[in-house]
Amino acid sequence: MLESFTFWLTVLGTLVGYLCVSIGLRWHREKAERRSRELPGKGFDVSTIAPQIRQVQQDQLGVLRARGHSNPYRTRLLAVARCLIAGLPFFSRDRSGREIREHNN
Repeated sequence: MLESFTFWLTVLGTLVGYLCVSIGLRWHREKAERRSRELPGKGFDVSTIAPQIRQVQQDQLGVLRARGHSNPYRTRLLAVARCLIAGLPFFSRDRSGREIREHNN
């Protein structure tokens, strides 16, 4: 079997295929790394939403009331999120004064 021409041709083809695939994968990885270093990130232009941000900063509850919540699913989802967040240890009411002072520093 080791003397067979087709066996050695199969082994050689497998090795060449593996070599080509590994070189191709490395080339793609290096190309992606090069591209990520060369291309700067895209900035987000906040001037388009600045008026809405100012409005929310001035009157958070007024914006919520004006918008209206016609979807009961959204209301329930917010209530569940509020309960989950309120249940976090950070928001528990029985925190000691020392713990609060350490957190503020």
